[in-house]
Amino acid sequence: MKYIVTLIASIFIPILLLSQNTLLVNKIEVDEDRYKGIKGNPYYFEDPQTAEVYLDDSEKPFEVLLNINLYSNEIEMYDGEGKYSILDMRKLRQIIIPENPVIDNLHIYHLKNQLYFKLYQGSIYQLVEKPRVSLEEIVQRPPGQIIRIKRFKRSDKLLLETADTSESIKVKKKSVTKLLGKPAKKVLKQTKNKMKNVADLARLLKDLESSIAE
Repeated sequence: MKYIVTLIASIFIPILLLSQNTLLVNKIEVDEDRYKGIKGNPYYFEDPQTAEVYLDDSEKPFEVLLNINLYSNEIEMYDGEGKYSILDMRKLRQIIIPENPVIDNLHIYHLKNQLYFKLYQGSIYQLVEKPRVSLEEIVQRPPGQIIRIKRFKRSDKLLLETADTSESIKVKKKSVTKLLGKPAKKVLKQTKNKMKNVADLARLLKDLESSIAE
């Protein structure tokens, strides 16, 4: 049995490394000081995440470690040795991140040079996030001084989509119940959903669809 496991590992690991090397080309040294002096974080995740990358010309995914630079609108893939490559988004079909700090089974796709984050996809509702990061400079003028502070400013737009509509929505009970009506109020009460974050909103949509199907 030990021999069989070793044999499988000896076959699988080189294949995985080959898959990663297919994407990790034109590597760039990670510059830890690239955004030195700028407050905030330009990345979607606090830390890189393991992801499954599907390209237009591939049936199977490539597994890589990546993060998304919302300021440069680039997907950075890391080789674990202090270097990264930029994913050519023209070839991207979809990215799936099974487990991450935002929401399980996060799907990311590319359309018209923009990234869209699908936080929930059901038979009736789709919850789509469009995050953006810009660089702003704040000027403070204490007596006898001029202080310039640069920081990344993030703005996220959430869209609740159905087959016929696309509406802006906020992670607030008032916004949610305004769009989804009394059925949403009932489900929120039954499930004791506090509506504190996008995971709560995604859970509401799932519970709401389940109640409609009953």
